[in-house]
Amino acid sequence: MRSQALRYIAKLSAVIPLALILGFYCLFYSKPIDSTMPDTPRHVSVVSVWRNRPDIIVPTALSYDAHVPNVVPTVQVLPPHPISPRPTEPTGPTEPTLHPDVRILPSTPDPRLNLTYSTCMPFPDSPKPGVKICPHPPDVDTIISAHLIQKKELWEKALVLEMDKALKLDPTLMLFDIGCNIGEYTMWAAALDRRVVCVEMLTENAQRVQVSLEVSNLSDHVTIVNNALYSDHRVLEVTLYRGRMGLPRLNTSRVHNEELIDKFHPKLKVKTICIDDLTPLMAGKHVYIKMDIENAEHYALKGAHRFFKEVDVRIVQMEWHRRIPSESNPIIEFMALHGYASSYDSTKYNPVDLKTNTQNIDVFFMKKSFFGILK
Repeated sequence: MRSQALRYIAKLSAVIPLALILGFYCLFYSKPIDSTMPDTPRHVSVVSVWRNRPDIIVPTALSYDAHVPNVVPTVQVLPPHPISPRPTEPTGPTEPTLHPDVRILPSTPDPRLNLTYSTCMPFPDSPKPGVKICPHPPDVDTIISAHLIQKKELWEKALVLEMDKALKLDPTLMLFDIGCNIGEYTMWAAALDRRVVCVEMLTENAQRVQVSLEVSNLSDHVTIVNNALYSDHRVLEVTLYRGRMGLPRLNTSRVHNEELIDKFHPKLKVKTICIDDLTPLMAGKHVYIKMDIENAEHYALKGAHRFFKEVDVRIVQMEWHRRIPSESNPIIEFMALHGYASSYDSTKYNPVDLKTNTQNIDVFFMKKSFFGILK
């Protein structure tokens, strides 16, 4: 009998220290996941989790007034009866996230500015009735606006009609109008009920596009970006010519007719962005690009590699006037890298060798994989 008692005491002496250690551990190191208690009685499911040991879970069934020493319960409030999960409400399409330097203007004018232009006129040869365009006064813009007002004719009519052919041949195309000025190409494409992203660095020009869209009831077709396009993000000065609002250029671009530079106009600075920054606006879309930014095209294309990978650009129309090798070669290399062939026409491959060409032309870079060009 005595030996049995000794054996029993020996067992207790082995168990008691372990029990004490476990008790102190629970007292000082246990931590609840959530100790929030509801205001009204409900069914509860309680589990206890020891701190630093998420693999140790002690299931318990407790009421609100229950208490387990040294273990703080985690409470999950359940509804009185099982209910199927409520489906997530659709939130609709989200706006694309753009670089903070991208300045999107509303496609309608700011009413606080009270923008009204006496020069607004019917859009020549419009593909849709009721379309108007708002040029500058002829003395302010002696080139594009004066031509529109005095001759009642588009400044680049033949080229606009080349774009028209391409858009009508491919109803899925939208227009990316880089250097849209007062909006000849933009208004034409919008009148064809196509989506347009119009990039214009001069706010005065962009405001005229806003008014033209509003009076023509085409505002919902166009997104206006009020930035200059360049190889990176910076602030650059703009070179303006007297009486030529249609020919502004960045001060990094080579200057023509230096005697015509308006040296008395207040210094105008613009914030540049990259073509890649606008990828979210057109990702996955079929796009026709018109690009005319006064000898800055080779700078802009340095920041366009992502865009040309993620956007299905099928045609790029570009002014090719008086280019020197440092301007032309980067463009030729970029287009070759991305699979384009240069053509005199927008819809039929009529090859032009830009390395030997010495004429002032507008070239159409055609996507070889789309048009089946094997060259």
